[in-house]
Amino acid sequence: MIGCGGEPEVQPVAPAPAPEPVRKQIVVGGEGGAASVGLQFRGISPLYQGYFGDEKLVGQLGVALGACADGAVDVVVSYSNETRIGTVFVQTDPKSAVCVPTRTGEEFDLSPMVPIATALAQYRDALSANYDLRIASFKTGVTWLSGTNLCSVWAGGQYPPDGSTFSPCLDFAGNATCGKGARDEGVVLLQMQTPEDTAYVRRCFGL
Repeated sequence: MIGCGGEPEVQPVAPAPAPEPVRKQIVVGGEGGAASVGLQFRGISPLYQGYFGDEKLVGQLGVALGACADGAVDVVVSYSNETRIGTVFVQTDPKSAVCVPTRTGEEFDLSPMVPIATALAQYRDALSANYDLRIASFKTGVTWLSGTNLCSVWAGGQYPPDGSTFSPCLDFAGNATCGKGARDEGVVLLQMQTPEDTAYVRRCFGL
């Protein structure tokens, strides 16, 4: 799965990613406005798919995501053997999302995403406590797809991030692009370095 410091002999839990993601729909009851969570796995072994598919924990995730979802939520769990990085993220678009960042001038307010990020962090931490401590190193965040624009915003700050702040470094279709601020600090207000990056993020968020 993920390498731990000083333990290069630890084997990944996942084989090389399959060409197509494995989809597993887990329907969470609508009590209390809970969301229906659709899980997608990329490069995750069947054993760990079972861990991440724990119906009790996914149910709790659905309840926590209910405030930011109108119906179903797509959650992608991925692991790269090449980079040894695991991620858990909500995949959405600004047209169907509820908790969308806002913009004032050149600055983006990411605080509307905090309920999503904290829900994912709690899900990850519960999985780590119940199954494998190394799951705590999985990155959590939200991927926004709007037309041809793809932005991934990751939780950042203290380790492991609790979802209350975000990294100033985003992924633009897989390419890391950093805004203003130190890479290891957590931010809620995001300002990009160039007008071109600002325009790209604006399109991702549909602003």
